[in-house]
Order: sequence, then C-alpha cells, then structure tokens
Amino acid sequence: FVDLVKRYIKSNPNNMRRILTLLTVSLALMLGSVNELNAQGAHAKGDIFLNPGIGFGTWGIRGGGRTPVAIQFDAHFGVHDYVSVSPYFTMKFSPVVIGVGARGLFHFYQLIGNKVSKDIKSDQIDIYVHLAIGTDIATDGFNPGANFRMAGGVGLRWMPHPTWGMFTEFGNPASIWSLGACIRL
Repeated sequence: FVDLVKRYIKSNPNNMRRILTLLTVSLALMLGSVNELNAQGAHAKGDIFLNPGIGFGTWGIRGGGRTPVAIQFDAHFGVHDYVSVSPYFTMKFSPVVIGVGARGLFHFYQLIGNKVSKDIKSDQIDIYVHLAIGTDIATDGFNPGANFRMAGGVGLRWMPHPTWGMFTEFGNPASIWSLGACIRL
C-alpha cells in the first residue's frame, strides 16, 4: 500500500494537489456534520478541540541523528463518544520537514469511564490511541521530497476546565513526544 501511494504521488505532480484537496473536502464535510457540542466529559460526540503544540525528537531517517523541534496543530472532531478524527499540520526545523495528514483516535478511557461504577475522572482525563496517515515534505536534509507517513501512538488529555486543557502524546506524526494546549470550541 505504501509503495502504491508513493508511486501515485511521484507519477504526476498534480496527485499531491488531489490528496490535499481530498483532505480539505473531508475537513469541510466533518465541520458541516458537527451540529451539537457537549460540555460534559473530556471527550464526547460533537466535541471540537483545537490542539496547538510542540514536539521533540524524531522517527527514522528524517532526523539524521538529530533531535529536531516540531510545531504542530490538529483539530479533533468527535464523531462518536469514543472516536474522533483529526486533520493535522506539522513543521520540523532540523531538517525542515512539513507534514500534513489525518488521524483517527480511539478514546478508550471514556469507554472505561462509562462502563465502570467508580468515578475515574473521565470528565477531566482522556487517554487515547491514534493512527495517522499523511505525507512529509522535506526541503533539505538526508531525504528531500515528499514521502508517505504512517504513525501511531498514545495520548493523554487533561481538562481542568470545560473549555481548555493540556495534552501530551507519545508517537505522533511529527515527533516522539509532544505537549500542548487543548481548546474546546
């Protein structure tokens, strides 16, 4: 599958534009389908979170043995009480690499919180796993050009207030470890 996508992108420069257009249309459809917001819990269907952050470390040959810093931005759209989808944008600086793509997240701590009779603070804490697919566009370094990217990891969101909080993730598309703010719209 990875080789097929790489060949598709390399076969025609317009293919990258088509992929970005598909991601943009998907984002517009997700925004149009969200019709209710839920201020209860750290994650629920209909929630929209904006997540600016900073990441440290890198995966694979892109880092070239260095520990780059990355800025990242994603928006989580709650499509189910336990599932959200998220477009993402990242930018690393050593070497310069821009990443775009989409993530799917499973909020299993919310599932546990709904199924157990004890209060495990699932209204403030959200633990999730995610899978991401996208592309990295390197402008310099060991391997310049556009490359397909798949990643997975685990994250923790803490919401001390109904509209804002903090997150940390291990294994996101841009870096080994990241942290940042959560803003619920």
